[in-house]
Amino acid sequence: SGGGGGGGGGSIGALASASAERRALATHESLKWSVTFWTRARARDVPFDHDVPVYADDITPKLHILLVRHGESEANIDRSLYKRMADHAIPLSERGKKQAANAGRHIARHFAARHGGAKAAPKNWHCRVWSSTYKRARQTADIVFRHAQPWLTDQREDI
Repeated sequence: SGGGGGGGGGSIGALASASAERRALATHESLKWSVTFWTRARARDVPFDHDVPVYADDITPKLHILLVRHGESEANIDRSLYKRMADHAIPLSERGKKQAANAGRHIARHFAARHGGAKAAPKNWHCRVWSSTYKRARQTADIVFRHAQPWLTDQREDI
């Protein structure tokens, strides 16, 4: 089940196999939270949407993936634009640019809050923006990148 429903579907403990538990404990043996986490998971006390625990020391890299859809495009306003332009060339509307700026500010607030209200990214911080090659996706990524500083460190494009 997709959340906290019945049948044990809302608990990591219901899905954690013994081998997965052993691998996780071996991987994170130096981290104090591992034993507590897996003990609670076995007891079925940890829901899927629990917060990621804070590491005792900041030696283990963490991976966070945030997904942002492109802002409103000109074709969202005028559907006939699809007949006059290739899909990949359709730009953002003015509203779409504002949406992207708001998303960038939200990402900056998100990372600042996760780092105790910090105004600067931690040492050795790396956070990359990936975007499609479509014009509206590139425009969104550029605007988000500008408004989420200093938390975003580089940009890449891929199909």
